[in-house]
Parts: sequence; C-alpha cells; structure tokens
Amino acid sequence: MTLVVRIVVDHRERRSAVYAVLEEAADIDVQLAPLKLGDYLVDDRVLVERKTFGDFVASILRGRMFDQAARLARARLPAVVLLEGAPPRHPRLGRAQIQGAIVTLTFVFDLPLLRSRGPDETVWLLRALGRQAARRQARGAASRSWNPKDADARRIHMLTALPGVGPKRAAALLTRFGSLRAVVDATEPEIAAVPGIGPHTAVRIRQFVCAIAEPGRRSRPDP
Repeated sequence: MTLVVRIVVDHRERRSAVYAVLEEAADIDVQLAPLKLGDYLVDDRVLVERKTFGDFVASILRGRMFDQAARLARARLPAVVLLEGAPPRHPRLGRAQIQGAIVTLTFVFDLPLLRSRGPDETVWLLRALGRQAARRQARGAASRSWNPKDADARRIHMLTALPGVGPKRAAALLTRFGSLRAVVDATEPEIAAVPGIGPHTAVRIRQFVCAIAEPGRRSRPDP
C-alpha cells in the first residue's frame, strides 16, 4: 500500500513549478493554506523553507537571511532549508559569500540544508521527508518541542560558531542581548562591553557577521 504524504503549501507558492508537480503526484495530498513559517508543511511534522538560488542570494543581499533563519530555528517543528537550482553569477556576491551563508545556516542556526536541481527533485525530497517523518513517528521519536531552558542552550550552542566565542562567552552575549538577532545587530562597542569579550573579539564577530549580511563590505568600527 502506497503511503500518501500530506503537504500544506503556502498560498504564495501556488504559481510555482513545484506546486504544479505536486498536483500531478498521485501519492501526495496537496492543500493550500497561509503558513506563518516556511513554504511547505509536510505531514504536520516538518517545515520546509524553499529558496531558489536567486531567492537565496537576494535574501543575503537584503539582510533578511538571519531573521528568517532565526525564526525557523525557533519553530516548534523541525525545519529544513531547501535550495533549488544552480548558484547564479552575481556581481556583488561570490562563491565564498554564498558558502559562508550556507555555513551560517547549518552551523550557527543548526538548520539542515537540502539541495535540489529543480522542481521535480524538490517534490521527491518533500515526499522523502514525509515518509522519513512517518517512520520516525512509528518508532516513537518525539517531535521537537522547546522549553525556555532548552531554547537558551540551543542559542548558546549557535553563538559558539562565532569567531572567538566559546560557551562562556556565548552565554554572556545571550545574557546581555537576550536574542540571536540582537547579538547580530549589536555594534562593536556594544559587543566589546560584554564581560569576557573585549574589543579584539568584538571586531572578529562584526567582521564575520558583515561578511555574510553585507557581502563585499568590510567591517569598520562603529561610531
């Protein structure tokens, strides 16, 4: 008996080639609905944020990537980022910046990243995610859920991906700023004032953040 995978598609994806392929699939139950997070909700178990590489580049250049990633990382359900297509040539964004953004997604925000060559493979991956999630549930694996202590531990783990930041410094940053987004938005003087950080590490953190959020721009001391 074929397992039918239920996929809720955000209404903004209705005109996409992926939606057309989903509608053709006999083993997928497709429903359109507005989603607060992600583009696809697979079997009420997995959130998927789909980006073409063009969308991905645009989100880096416009500074939206950190915000989107942070919201996905805080989601109650497991979340996955799916990159579709080939990397485009862009005058303001080279391979190093794209790879840096991918590293940020996977290691700073701890979001799994899947690659797809096009709409057909994207649908194959969505189907595979649904079936894998169903197998996990059958084995009794619990869905991801967070209490505040778990969430803080996760944020501290994410912050240790910043240069020169270990668990103690990460905890100090989180205590001072309260959220990942606030750490990312903080100026060099604000970061340097955190106990145990200092000006040298503050410069390294800002250079790391600016290299991804504003490709091609070198970090300068904030006024």
